[in-house]
Parts: sequence; C-alpha cells; structure tokens
Amino acid sequence: MSYQEFTSRPDYQTGQWDNGRPVLGASVTWFNANPPPAIGAKVRANFNKLGTGEVVGYFVEDGFLGLLVTLDNPPDWHIKQNGRGVKAHLFGPEFEPVEGAGP
Repeated sequence: MSYQEFTSRPDYQTGQWDNGRPVLGASVTWFNANPPPAIGAKVRANFNKLGTGEVVGYFVEDGFLGLLVTLDNPPDWHIKQNGRGVKAHLFGPEFEPVEGAGP
C-alpha cells in the first residue's frame, strides 16, 4: 500500500472504467466527472452521515487521488473512532460540492 499527502493538488488523470472496475493509468487517477475541488472548497460527504467540511489538502492512496477534509461537525462515532480534529479522507465518488460555498 502506498500513501502520500499533498498541500496542493497533484497532477492527475481522470479515471476510466472497464466492466464496472476502475482502470489505473501510469499516473495519479481521479474518479469524478468534475475536477478535484480547490483547497478551501466546501463539500458534503455522501456516506456515514459525515456531513460537510472544508477541503484542506489531497492524498494519493495506491494511485487514487482523494480529498483531505476537515469536517464541520463530525459525528460522535467518528470522533470516538479517530479522535478530534482528524481529517476525513474522501475519494471522488464520496462527496458532492456545497453550492455557493468555498473559494
């Protein structure tokens, strides 16, 4: 497993699908129809009731690009499991932008 965090958006390619499975290229791959949001953008996680948060960085895990997000009001289970102030890690399909918010 490889993992790296970034304070600016790394170069990436948009991912492709083959029979419902992601196809990784030679570079970092982003799976979302829209480009990764800028640092400071507001997003809403669409699973586990994580809620909204601010993009504070990026990460790459095993070739997949994701967002590092500081949650506005993390659920109790998330704090208990991860501690207070831990960034959420969201891949492309796991969030939606918050309209009218962010840079």
